[in-house]
Amino acid sequence: MSDWLENENGNYVFVEDGEVTTVFRDRLGDWRGLRSGERTRGSFDSPEELMEGIELEIIEFIPIVANSGWKSAKKGGYYRKQDETFLSVKRSKSGSWYITVNGELIKNCWMPTAKEAQRIANSYVRDCLASLEHLDW
Repeated sequence: MSDWLENENGNYVFVEDGEVTTVFRDRLGDWRGLRSGERTRGSFDSPEELMEGIELEIIEFIPIVANSGWKSAKKGGYYRKQDETFLSVKRSKSGSWYITVNGELIKNCWMPTAKEAQRIANSYVRDCLASLEHLDW
């Protein structure tokens, strides 16, 4: 096996040609991998099994779905609750999609698809929460 490094969290990291691959234990105790915005398909019983499969390129990586957790709204569109914030994306009469956060419209933010609006809404909340972390309450 290649030179995987174990970090202080018990995860394994391998860097090749500037690309970082991480093997980690999830909350259920299974082993999974991450690389370039993708995750391994399925889970594994040991980190060695997973690392070997990654090196032999027999483990499939699939895109991470950033929009998970969105549900269809009864009146159309989609909604989700994220970190005590209620997000929704709705389709306008023109066919473009817009975002509301806790019922307030995000102005000048029109997206061509629901998935794009969901992605922007997720980023909006994540960025807002990150900016709050630096405040001294």
